[in-house]
Amino acid sequence: MSETKQILPMQPESENSDRFLNYTFHELRTPLTVIYSCAQLAFDKLPAGTDFDRLRRIMRQMLDQSEEMVEMLEEFLEASRLQAGKIELDATEIEMRELCQQTLAHLSEAQQQRVELELPSEEGHLILQADGTRLEATIFILLDLGLRSTAATTPIKLALDNQKAGVFAINVIMPGLVISEAEQSQMFEVNFIPDNTYSKLKAGKSGVGLYIARGIMQAHGGTLEYDPAQTTFQIKLPTDQPAFPST
Repeated sequence: MSETKQILPMQPESENSDRFLNYTFHELRTPLTVIYSCAQLAFDKLPAGTDFDRLRRIMRQMLDQSEEMVEMLEEFLEASRLQAGKIELDATEIEMRELCQQTLAHLSEAQQQRVELELPSEEGHLILQADGTRLEATIFILLDLGLRSTAATTPIKLALDNQKAGVFAINVIMPGLVISEAEQSQMFEVNFIPDNTYSKLKAGKSGVGLYIARGIMQAHGGTLEYDPAQTTFQIKLPTDQPAFPST
């Protein structure tokens, strides 16, 4: 009697890659979450007093490193989605003044004092149709880059510009920022490596922050460019676009 074997259809390579990345992300994030939870519990249970200061610093470092590792994993996963053209945007109406305030709230108090928020003079709501979470992440990537890449006394400006002809601009101005010509030509690439291994231009936790930021803006039908003469990163988003381009 002949044996009948069921031949399963082969999965596309990109689909297998996506499944692998999602599986890897889940498998790495789970133990990191456990480590973070245990470290937080131990940190909270430490008795008050200087006798435990050293242990308190160690636990704090464990918490910070665990958070950073999870953020790095999330950045790699987002970058892989962009490369595969499979990013899904959750489009809602966004009030830009509120979004910028929310973004600044993620900075430390000292960092907030360095950021000057410049809003359009006209009254009324500044509404965009966008993925608020990803737009906020993009602005944060740029602010974080500016704060780390310039002198501690240098103010960073976040300026909103409700331009005409259906375009809304978000400018992050970083006085004193120095980016070499070689870095300027490559800094939005996923495989970008700064001239200096310890370069402050390393955007995001994993170094792919600028690639992610530009990819997110392009998915919205917008752009992200750098103007070296003004040391400014500028986002331009359409205000009259009814739907996002398919990805």
